[in-house]
Amino acid sequence: TYISIWIFCTWLFGLYDKGTRIGQIWKSTFFATIAILVAYALFPKDWQFSRLFILLGAAGFLFSFYLTRGIKELVTTGSINFGKLPKKRFGIIANHAEFERISALLSATYPEIAHIQAIDTKQVSTDNQPQIDDIIRVHQLNELIFSAQDVGASRIIQLMADTSEQNLEYKIAQPGTSFLIGSSSIDQAGAYYNLHFDALQLPANKRLKRIFDLFTALVLLIAAPLLIWQYQKPRRFLNNLFLIFYGRYSFVGIQSSAQATKKGRKSILKPLINDNQDTELQAFIYTKSYSLQYDLRSVWKQLKYLDNEAH
Repeated sequence: TYISIWIFCTWLFGLYDKGTRIGQIWKSTFFATIAILVAYALFPKDWQFSRLFILLGAAGFLFSFYLTRGIKELVTTGSINFGKLPKKRFGIIANHAEFERISALLSATYPEIAHIQAIDTKQVSTDNQPQIDDIIRVHQLNELIFSAQDVGASRIIQLMADTSEQNLEYKIAQPGTSFLIGSSSIDQAGAYYNLHFDALQLPANKRLKRIFDLFTALVLLIAAPLLIWQYQKPRRFLNNLFLIFYGRYSFVGIQSSAQATKKGRKSILKPLINDNQDTELQAFIYTKSYSLQYDLRSVWKQLKYLDNEAH
């Protein structure tokens, strides 16, 4: 049972989702252990034993997680770094405005940046190949990013071919987009950096939000006989809770009615992250950097509006 709870929280916090940082194992194990200790306190005295076994179990779970993950990385990659991203030294070939935009995108999406070097488009002209080679060598660059707005497709291909022996990775930044696409070599497909403007689409956040809705709706339904008197529309209040419990509605959201109908889930309340922020800003923060505490605060502060019509 203990192992099942730890594994469930590991899944809940996204450790089995692609791209999730391995450090999340500490957070998931912490909350799982707290849940076990709370349940342990409710056991009859003759069922209880030393709490040290629970803490040692948590330590053992962490050890086994790192051990199995380390063995997997050693077998598949030949080294053990526990998913740590490599340090990157970027060279950005773009005008000043695009350089600033791409730099900001990199800073928001890649945590291990050692250096970002601006490279003027004049420095990569067809008759200036030695200069680009010198820039790569002096600044020890390991990734080149081309601005599609400033460097033509044929020149990008030529530069990739001319620098193919320097073990570089390449990305292309389209103007006005929030992602970079590219590859690890001239003839190989690769990853891209993407700025998530909708954190609610991440699988781990979807799970956390659904579990919050389910648990909170259940608690409020149990407490309904004590709460229902304060609502002007008690029938709608109960109906909203039932629909949230069954997954048709969500407590908090920013969707329009058309979007909600298309996605199949409406919401009762709007995000309330800070009392001093306007509605549009709070909606932006809610979608860009969703956190479970946003839902918790929004419901707590707007508890009396749970009989609102869903939007």
